Amino acid sequence: NTSLDNNMLTLTIDKDKGNKGMYSGAEYRTNKFYGFGYYEVSMQAIKNNGVVSSFFTYTGPSDNNPWDEIDIEVLGKDTRKVQFNYYKDGKGGHEFMYDLGFDASEGFHTYGFDWQPDHITWYVDGKEAHTMRGDMPTTKGKIMMNTWPGVSDPNNKDQVINWLKAYDGKTPISAHYQWATYDEKGKNGNSGNNNQQPTQAPTQAPTQAPTQAPTQAPTQAPTQAPTQQQPSNGIKDYGTPMNANAQMVSDFRKGAGDFFASDGWTNGSCFDCWWHRSNTSLDNGMLTLTIDKDKGGKGMYNGAEYRTNKFYGFGYYEVSMQAIKNNGVVSSFFTYTGPSDNNPWDEIDIEVLGKDTRKVQFNYYKDGKGGHEFMYDLGFDASEGFHTYGFDWQPDHITWYVDGKEAHTMRGDMPTTKGKIMMNTWPGVSDPNNKDQVINWLKAYDGKTPISAHYQWATYNPSR
Repeated sequence: NTSLDNNMLTLTIDKDKGNKGMYSGAEYRTNKFYGFGYYEVSMQAIKNNGVVSSFFTYTGPSDNNPWDEIDIEVLGKDTRKVQFNYYKDGKGGHEFMYDLGFDASEGFHTYGFDWQPDHITWYVDGKEAHTMRGDMPTTKGKIMMNTWPGVSDPNNKDQVINWLKAYDGKTPISAHYQWATYDEKGKNGNSGNNNQQPTQAPTQAPTQAPTQAPTQAPTQAPTQAPTQQQPSNGIKDYGTPMNANAQMVSDFRKGAGDFFASDGWTNGSCFDCWWHRSNTSLDNGMLTLTIDKDKGGKGMYNGAEYRTNKFYGFGYYEVSMQAIKNNGVVSSFFTYTGPSDNNPWDEIDIEVLGKDTRKVQFNYYKDGKGGHEFMYDLGFDASEGFHTYGFDWQPDHITWYVDGKEAHTMRGDMPTTKGKIMMNTWPGVSDPNNKDQVINWLKAYDGKTPISAHYQWATYNPSR
């Protein structure tokens, strides 16, 4: 199923020749193991539901090593995107789908990643596409590329069907590769140094593990910062101090600043609440946003939301927040504009999901198109005290921060329209039998009230 002719490597998916009722795929791998540095390939992917064209590094139990892996995968169901992911000690869940802006099946393009001790940065056609930071793989692996089909039964409940769509059995179909390179100096000439010596690899080939995007990302975050102060409300403050010199400073310990409370409407859809000013309060040295029982007999709940009067654009946004711990609810800080402002829907999100307050979700929308969710492992419980969360919004990237330390960067087609700075607390739909994806995202809300998130301040500055 492999061939080296016509000035390229061809990896083909074909019918099984052994009468086992399966298909035969193709894989190439290096003899040697490689560590930190820059990896790159010239590849043309397959366009077909249910298949993967890949370039990756891998080592695992078959090499007497922990499972460490870094992936570039084009899913045949949508060849205008590429999926980035990595595994450390067998733990994955870092999937990120990147919009290519072209069809990867229509010609050769270069895909690469710069693997360093504290981050991995992926590249497409030489341009930086996405960066992940945290607990990175450390064990040298073999460079590999393969083409393979997932299970083909559309009634199969396996997550592979959800990830790839069902394979229709079309054969032969092929991906093509012109070259692959590795440079230990890294993309920019600076690389870490893997000192671990690899063991001899057995002949058995590892199976590339299917993943489903997006899922929880178990990256390691900074540990709790020393307490900055003990607020009068008794909630510990583990975050960084407020930038009192920022262009926009709303210190809720003193008043509302540029913010006002949303009042008297509902967003509908996944928001099982109305916004009411009465669910907000400015006292005890903080802003409190509360989810409570509905007072109007509509059978929903009351949520709370604060938003700025003005619109803000590129720059650094930061908040001091204590989130709610409870299934089915969200505590948030974000920018938003949309049709209600006679603008396209552009949004940048920081959301703590009450079902797991040891993580925070980052996301953005451009012209109403989202799907960039990334779950970041905080290393602390966001419901146990104030921490600072921020994002630096620039024309070509967004970088999120936790307690002043860089957490995650996304690149691509970024939001461009100025929006209002907002924060809210809300419950999702509460029927556990509801088929809506909100239940899968938040878990079912149990109706517990009142429950509150707290905010000390929010700032904006044109530069970080």
